Amino acid sequence: MDSQRIIAGALMTIAMTLVGSGVVASKIIAGGMHPFPAVPLRFLISTPILWGLVFLTSTPRSRLLAKEYMIVMIQAAAGSAGYSILMILALTLTTSANASVIHGLLPVLAALVATLALKERLGAKLWIAVGAVTAGALLVNVASAKGFGLDLKLLAGNLLVVLAVSGEALFAILNKRISKPLAPLYLAALMSSISLVLTLPLTAALVAFSTVAAAPAALLATVYISIFPT
Repeated sequence: MDSQRIIAGALMTIAMTLVGSGVVASKIIAGGMHPFPAVPLRFLISTPILWGLVFLTSTPRSRLLAKEYMIVMIQAAAGSAGYSILMILALTLTTSANASVIHGLLPVLAALVATLALKERLGAKLWIAVGAVTAGALLVNVASAKGFGLDLKLLAGNLLVVLAVSGEALFAILNKRISKPLAPLYLAALMSSISLVLTLPLTAALVAFSTVAAAPAALLATVYISIFPT
């Protein structure tokens, strides 16, 4: 059991490191590319890679009920497509350091929803952790104040980060509503495919009404975020 906890902790650390690097990559994208073409491009790159890995590794592809497909669609809309768009928009207003700290609210939101909706009980240590992370997010917003006023641009960006992280928390909680376990790689491929379909119309609308431009650094960051954090 102890070895399983160590492995789980190591995998979570690697996962959150990749998520953190995704915040930095999103900041680069925000500085050189509109999110509406950037996000579909991300999933356009990741989707064939993920499905290729699914077939190469003979990953089980469980059959889902209609309501379970709906859950996966909501997960993709909130925790994948919605998260990506909101994070890039947020990083046009706030700093990547602020966003990274506020991103720590993910376990707070997931824990609170799990407590309220799934009736899971949190121990004292987890409540202390929740309080510490919340205090960090509040300090970031206090630091955004200028004198007796407020930096509304930073605060708006920080709020968008909270909304993005809320989408991720919803994804984590909804995963418990799927009756059969899904292989992580298969779920990732499904989510990437659905996210691509959901975000392509945004690109079409943008191209129809304005010129799309992208800096080379933003394109490279999009490729990175497609392969690693996705």
